[in-house]
Amino acid sequence: MALKRLSGHCDDDVVTCPGVWEDDERPDDIVIVGDLVDPAAAPDLGPGEGAVRLRRQAGTPVPPDTPEDSEWLARLQQQIVDGFRQCRVHILDQPLTPYLRFELDSYLDSVAVGSEVYVVDRDVHADLTDLHEDFWIFDDEIAVRMYYDEGHFLHPELIEDIEPYRELRDMTLSRSEPVTEYLARNGLTRETLRMTG
Repeated sequence: MALKRLSGHCDDDVVTCPGVWEDDERPDDIVIVGDLVDPAAAPDLGPGEGAVRLRRQAGTPVPPDTPEDSEWLARLQQQIVDGFRQCRVHILDQPLTPYLRFELDSYLDSVAVGSEVYVVDRDVHADLTDLHEDFWIFDDEIAVRMYYDEGHFLHPELIEDIEPYRELRDMTLSRSEPVTEYLARNGLTRETLRMTG
């Protein structure tokens, strides 16, 4: 597998951020771990996310995204059919903010096309208290750490020593549960997740 360069954006012809890959050596497996963007410090969303979030908060019915109306989901679905695996582990902080509710709701669209999404509650697992890193592991060979500033993405950084990040991945996965099970256990539905104000 050859990583040509790191990229801060996703082009239509690449599997996913943050890497641009040789055409015949794209990753087969990506695991994304972290609390992602600090939701309390991330008032700004992408154009599509922002529009959907505003409609939800205004009480306007917003149907789930599907591969038929989302180019990103259609591409992800086809990649998964072709054997690609995307796994995400999101470390949650309580109470759930409107942004976290938005993300949990959106994850259900990814799960519907075959993506694996797990969550773990930091309040329940003391050993996750100080874990505030966001990183991606590609094919268990390449690790990339994401840097943010007040909720805004800055840049990715290639990690030279991948082993500590493999251990963090395995540790968070062992404490996590599928997002659908987490939502059911906590009595959360798409409707209640959208009750954000």
